[in-house]
Amino acid sequence: MRIRFATADGQPVKDSWFWVIYEHDWSYYRNPLGGGGILKTNDDGNSEINVFGDVRLWIFAEVFPAPLSGSVSDNSNAANNRISLPTELRGSNLPSHLDLKLNMSESQFTDIWHRITSAKNSEEKR
Repeated sequence: MRIRFATADGQPVKDSWFWVIYEHDWSYYRNPLGGGGILKTNDDGNSEINVFGDVRLWIFAEVFPAPLSGSVSDNSNAANNRISLPTELRGSNLPSHLDLKLNMSESQFTDIWHRITSAKNSEEKR
C-alpha cells in the first residue's frame, strides 16, 4: 500500500518517520511513539508498506523540527513536533493508497491514542 505524508497545507513531508502499530503489540498499550514498525518517507513524502493477513493496525507519522540548541539529541523543541492522526486499517480491507496530514501536536495525538486504547479495552472486557 502506498502512503503519502504531507503538511496541513499539502506540502510533502521529506524524511518523516512513520509507525505501524499492530493491535496487541506492547507499544499499542504503552507508548505508540516508542515502538512499532518505524519507517521513513522519501523526499516526496511517499513510502510503502506490505500487510499480510487480516490484522488490525494503525499508521501515523511524526516530523521532528531541528533542535533549538543545535544538538541532535536535544529534545527541547519536542513541543513543535507534528504528528498525523492515527489511522486504523484492517489487513483484509486496505485502500490502494493513504494520504495523511501531519497537523497534530504530540499532546493532541496522545489524547486521541488514549481514547483508542480505552475503547478497545472496554470492548475486550465485554
